[in-house]
Amino acid sequence: MTSKSTMGRSSRIEFKKWEAKNQKNFVRPPLEQQIDTRGVPEEKRDAEFEKLRMQFRMLLRRDSTSLRWLFRLALHEGAHLWRMAKTGRECTLAGPRIEYRNEGFNIAFGAIWVRSKLEHTYEYIMDAIKGHLVGPLAVTILTGVEEDPEPDILSACEFLEMPYEEAKWFIWVAEYELEEEMRNPEVVQEILDAARGYALLIFRNDFCIEWGIKRYGVGKARERGGSRFSAGLLLRR
Repeated sequence: MTSKSTMGRSSRIEFKKWEAKNQKNFVRPPLEQQIDTRGVPEEKRDAEFEKLRMQFRMLLRRDSTSLRWLFRLALHEGAHLWRMAKTGRECTLAGPRIEYRNEGFNIAFGAIWVRSKLEHTYEYIMDAIKGHLVGPLAVTILTGVEEDPEPDILSACEFLEMPYEEAKWFIWVAEYELEEEMRNPEVVQEILDAARGYALLIFRNDFCIEWGIKRYGVGKARERGGSRFSAGLLLRR
């Protein structure tokens, strides 16, 4: 037990040394300047909207100084991207946005958009639920820090026009199968590569991925630009 604890402290010390040496490679992304508001109709851009936009800007300005926050966001969205690309769908990467839907304003820190015609087949439903669930699941499994999957699950149910009670069995199966997939180091590396692609396109800097790999001991570092996801082969802006 003592040896394990000592190794843990040693690893933390080495990580802090690496972090201090390489911190200069981090450039804070100005996400507060990138908020997409095209989803808000002109007639809804009132005082309430302006207040929300200002609060969102302040939140993004604060959170984007944290490598931990940036890594988890990139990992979450990268996992979505990995899963969607795996099923052959063309993806569009998005940063922070404000939308008006369901009689209210909604904010999102990031997203992966996929155009797809709704189908009510087993394969389609399972792919859609996995595509939504994989984001929070990847963060929980790869960092050990639990991320609430409820928003993504509810989004999947809304997309599929399926009540939660009907979707529960699909969710259970999807979670089990995704967890099994993530036991494969190659899958983990593919997710990290996708996260790097997201970071490069949205943050314009992928240092948070190097930081996360070191901090959480997952995957491995790659030469910059070495990810197939950053080469524009599967992504559209």
